[in-house]
Amino acid sequence: MRQMQKTKFASLLRAIEKGDEPVSSLDADEEENKSRPLLSAIELENGLRPHPSTATRWCLEPNRHGNVLKSWLIGGRRMTSIAAVKEYNAANNQQSMASDSTAAASSIANSKTHSKAMQDLESEGL
Repeated sequence: MRQMQKTKFASLLRAIEKGDEPVSSLDADEEENKSRPLLSAIELENGLRPHPSTATRWCLEPNRHGNVLKSWLIGGRRMTSIAAVKEYNAANNQQSMASDSTAAASSIANSKTHSKAMQDLESEGL
């Protein structure tokens, strides 16, 4: 084990000396599924760090779309993964877009109904 760490360190030093980017030992899938502290994972994915109570609420209570951020407690600390944050964001965006399109359709129907009612009132002389 110790020898393996030394060879990894040596290869990283050689890569840095050559000016190459060091190659990560973890592939992209493993990196996304790696357990991270809740706020760090959200910040890495979204670029913003929410208030701790906001992030905890995302994990414990379903939002208006019924989605909950997958997380787990390890040693009293709430953890999640970047993949779980991506999944949570995608589900919210998908359901938000679906509700926006139905809201627009009902708004159009309401405006047509309103226009017809106004025409009826004008024809009655009111």
